Amino acid sequence: MKLSQLLRQVTYQVVKGTKDREIQGLKCDSRLVEKGDVFVCIKGYETDGHRFLTEALKRGAAAVIVQESCPKCREQKRCFGCCVPAKGVTVVSVSDTRSARVDVALAAPSAVCPERFAAAYCFLMACFCCQRDRGLLPSSGWS
Repeated sequence: MKLSQLLRQVTYQVVKGTKDREIQGLKCDSRLVEKGDVFVCIKGYETDGHRFLTEALKRGAAAVIVQESCPKCREQKRCFGCCVPAKGVTVVSVSDTRSARVDVALAAPSAVCPERFAAAYCFLMACFCCQRDRGLLPSSGWS
């Protein structure tokens, strides 16, 4: 599957590399990244996936989806791709990695590795939380 297909429902900017590349899967846990995967840097409540960008690149990520990267980029309020010095890696910048992850998973469910429960659970919970946060689910009775 091409990266461009994964991103078809996402508002994004390619700041480095090309979106015309083959992608094997989509991961939000750097420990599960395999060669050719896209790593989504989720800015979480307890930890920030951007901290694990280097590990994902070492494991063979072909592309990364970032919300913010280095202090320079945060100061300028846009990503310049300087967080990824590796050649041949595509850097995609989005305003919200949580929403982008859900949109990518919905656009290409086959990219989410079904045999790995942790990855599937992570994406299912993200879909639920994002839909709730977008006001698409009733707030009462859901936690």
